[in-house]
Amino acid sequence: MPLTRDFKVTVRERLQRDPSFREALLEEAVDCLLSGDVETGKSLLRDYVNGTIGFIELGGLTDESPRSLMRMLSQNGNPQARNLFEIIGCLQQREGVHLNTDFHYRYGHLVWGHGAWRDIGIRSAKRLGIRSRGCRAKGWPGCPR
Repeated sequence: MPLTRDFKVTVRERLQRDPSFREALLEEAVDCLLSGDVETGKSLLRDYVNGTIGFIELGGLTDESPRSLMRMLSQNGNPQARNLFEIIGCLQQREGVHLNTDFHYRYGHLVWGHGAWRDIGIRSAKRLGIRSRGCRAKGWPGCPR
């Protein structure tokens, strides 16, 4: 009798019973994709899909064939960004989570306008009297910086 279990079986069982593990694995997959480690991100997404909804149900949600989805997330797959974001969006919706990313502006300033924070150029910021600290220089609450 072997003393160890197959890693994929262990991950699949934990994904099925632990919602915080599911959320953490999905978040890690997206972080890997956004940081440029596409191979690891695809692998984690593939493990997540296999352990949760499966490629057949995901195919129904994305209007893609399950085989095409499997190819996209395979080691040699080359999915388009549109397809990756559609997959991630469906998985987030099904899991009931909303993943956020942190981003930083090197140049430019954030201002509130039309119900959302927007990035404006340095000239526009000077015209509006915004100093180098961007929207916080005006004391606007809720600035995402």
